[in-house]
Amino acid sequence: MDIEKLMAEFNEPATLTILKAVSPAVPMTKIFTKDGTKPYPNAYKFDVKQFDIPNIEELAKALTDLQRQPQTCVIRGKLKQGTSAEQVQRKVRGDESLFTDAANKIIHIDVDGVEAPESMAIEQWPEYIIEKLPTPFHKASYFYQYSSSVGMKPGIRLHLWFMSTMPFDNSEFKRWYSHLPDEQQLLIDDAVFRPVQVNYIQAPIFDGVEDPLADLTRSGLVTKSEQTVSLVIPEQQLKIRQPLNTEVPEVLLSKGNPMNAFYKKEWQIEHSGRLHIPILAACSAYKWACEAKGVDEDVDWCVDRLRDAVSRSSHIDKDGVYSTDDYLYAQFESAQIAKT
Repeated sequence: MDIEKLMAEFNEPATLTILKAVSPAVPMTKIFTKDGTKPYPNAYKFDVKQFDIPNIEELAKALTDLQRQPQTCVIRGKLKQGTSAEQVQRKVRGDESLFTDAANKIIHIDVDGVEAPESMAIEQWPEYIIEKLPTPFHKASYFYQYSSSVGMKPGIRLHLWFMSTMPFDNSEFKRWYSHLPDEQQLLIDDAVFRPVQVNYIQAPIFDGVEDPLADLTRSGLVTKSEQTVSLVIPEQQLKIRQPLNTEVPEVLLSKGNPMNAFYKKEWQIEHSGRLHIPILAACSAYKWACEAKGVDEDVDWCVDRLRDAVSRSSHIDKDGVYSTDDYLYAQFESAQIAKT
């Protein structure tokens, strides 16, 4: 065991990577109006800033300050050295990759639509969720933020930010997540464990609509006995479960048709209880199949198939963001070509 290396990692500060939308220069949050909800914008280019974060107090201060800058959001990846920090696209794969999946101490837990006990006050949500997380989270200080859709959609919608004792990259966080019990996995949206996944931090904008949290503080620091979370990352490989412990139909696993990878993801949209990751993976698989077959992509056909699959799912938000043209076309545009 290299003690000096471990001590260096222990003392290393976390890195907060901040994106500011500049093309278009739009607020990175939802907008609620009398005519409906405007989803998160699909900003194309960003200016990038990175800051060292030594502890949870400084992380809370940084996130609080950023809430006064509506065009900003956060990602886990780090900008490559020597790369311009202006007019940057969120790319992490291929020759045009601009960000790296570097180890980091920041832990973001995104809770989206978990059912709350009857009559539970919103102020009790953070501790209710934390008590259901693995034991290392129970006594750790954290920063909480209520999500944009609180009060507009059912369920617990919450962001919890922690500091890890040691830095881990996204592959390690994914491996940790994959070995959690099913009931803990269902609490957490694992989409955040990707280098360029946008972590939204802004309060929503209400235009002619009453803010359901007008009488509550939307974010704050909770100090406990431990400053960091001491995670244990399993050494075993990433554990892949079949959705809801059911089996994918055999016809979707055959090797004869390049489209079978797409059909498998389409099936998962309907049956897995999750939407964001399967939708993005389905777009990637469809692009791969078109390339393999030497045919042009039919974006409208793909989006229509995905919308139909979403309509048949049991996800609580299926008729919200996930079925909108803005969301589905944005996912198709951002998807990388991959069989998945």
